[in-house]
Amino acid sequence: MCRIFGNLGASPLSERDLDALHRHQRGGGPDQQAHRSGPSWSLGANRLAIQGLDGGAQPYRHGEDIIAVLNGEIYNHDQLRQDLRARGYRFADHCDGSLIPALYLEHGDRFVELLDGMFALAVIDLRQQGRPRLLLANDPLGTKSAYFWYRAGEFVFSSELPALLAVSRVSSELRPEAIDLYLSMLAVLGSDTAFRDVQQLAPASHVVVEPGRAPVVRTYRTSIVAPEPAQDLAKVGVQLRELLDEEVRSLLSADVPVALITSGGLDSSLLTAMAARHQPGLHTFNIAYRGDWPADERGYAEQVARASGAVYHQVEADPADFPELLPQMVAHLGQPNAAPHCLSTYVLFREVRAAGFKVAVAGEGADELFGGYERFAVAAQGGPGWAERYLDAMAPVPARIRDAIYTPRFAAISSHADSPTSRIRATMAGLGARPALEDLLRFDQVDRFPYYILRRADHLSMASSVEVRVPFCQPRIVDFARSLGPELKISEGKVKRPVYVAAEGLVPAEVLHRKKQPFTLPVGAMLREGQPLFGYATERLRGSTALADYLVPSAVAGLLAEQRERPSDPVAKSLWALLVLDLWLEQVRTLRTGS
Repeated sequence: MCRIFGNLGASPLSERDLDALHRHQRGGGPDQQAHRSGPSWSLGANRLAIQGLDGGAQPYRHGEDIIAVLNGEIYNHDQLRQDLRARGYRFADHCDGSLIPALYLEHGDRFVELLDGMFALAVIDLRQQGRPRLLLANDPLGTKSAYFWYRAGEFVFSSELPALLAVSRVSSELRPEAIDLYLSMLAVLGSDTAFRDVQQLAPASHVVVEPGRAPVVRTYRTSIVAPEPAQDLAKVGVQLRELLDEEVRSLLSADVPVALITSGGLDSSLLTAMAARHQPGLHTFNIAYRGDWPADERGYAEQVARASGAVYHQVEADPADFPELLPQMVAHLGQPNAAPHCLSTYVLFREVRAAGFKVAVAGEGADELFGGYERFAVAAQGGPGWAERYLDAMAPVPARIRDAIYTPRFAAISSHADSPTSRIRATMAGLGARPALEDLLRFDQVDRFPYYILRRADHLSMASSVEVRVPFCQPRIVDFARSLGPELKISEGKVKRPVYVAAEGLVPAEVLHRKKQPFTLPVGAMLREGQPLFGYATERLRGSTALADYLVPSAVAGLLAEQRERPSDPVAKSLWALLVLDLWLEQVRTLRTGS
């Protein structure tokens, strides 16, 4: 696991820019920093050593013509290495990334179709003198991030957005419509970022850059597929258990210690039970909050660890520390994300790293792939206005509150037919009076999950130099889930049925059959009069100059007063989203002014 960056244009990146890229991404690669440059290109990486600790120095190269960098893990590297050796290639170490130049030489751009893993990678091809060629690619689900900026023949990319924006030639002009998208959908969804001319690579994509030509972005289809699923739920559960067990075993392979993240919910509990059979005595981590707060799941997490024979670590976040931690979290994300448990995630991975672990296995992805949210089942029933209700249920700031706090100018920008939020509304409305479950799942998997969930998992773990591995996001599991009929995922009012069946006999019954609750930070209770977080929010939001360009100050003050006098979860979540936005806008302003 690493952080990568590079450019192709009229000149290589300056030493100042290279230093900024290394510095801003040091958390994601503290073990080695290196780069190479030519007359019109640069390529570099910060390494977090996970595999092949004695080798694996980046950039990788084949002669002087093919140079590559990798962020992520290629889990089938042993098989690929054997195939390449049979073709006459030799390798100086056992690192997975060392294969990339040879794979590119053998298969061209399509080599990414052969990779089983999570990755963002780049290759510079110098074989045609005077015409370097850059390939930037990511994995099928977009697990690893890659941001790029292009203007007038200049292309620059990096793993993290703040690092990219620190490059002198990269502009940082804000897109106001992205702020409405965030307030409506919890994050800036899609390949367009909050900054003009800056994009993030969509899942299963690669972009080719050549001198004198605009970048060409294409999607690809992975060759890693699952066996044909059964048509009976019981058999599907057995198939999923076997597939997932193979992936867990594979993802436990590392030359450094591996831990498990256990929330106390079904998905992470199933992974913990499976992992413990392959690696007895493994360590699990759970986060809770100091004090007496609702929806505390630590008891379930500890029960799963005990039943699995794992070593249990309880991390406790102190709400008194949140005013200090929140700006740090926002800075690492690069773009605003209104999920309250972003803060929990940030604290949790700091403690995982402090305990000596560089790798952690987590349960993200099961809900999106197998239909684990009740909102899927409710929306699939259709009815008048289902699309508006569905989208408003996901919004951090409900539509009625957005209507009340937007300035007239910002409201006009947000309601334009070409705004990203308007396009999402049109897409949902186009699904008809009774949407197909598969269409709802596809939206979540393609348009929401990579940008809302995977980005926060990647950035907030790597901020503490921890690599997160996600078995449910492995290509075989994704292919298997997408090949199942909707009736096998949700039926009789029950969600995510294949995962429940797969977990029978592995997960304690108390965990398996308890009511599902979201893993989150209880902002409804913490954003109340007398709590440190409410005092901090009041101090920042009252008279915020950063928000005044978009929101009516008196309306924001009215929200604070309402929460003080008549506290409610919708207003608390809205204030949390505004607090994150205020911090992010201030950080962007600081970046743009250079102060």
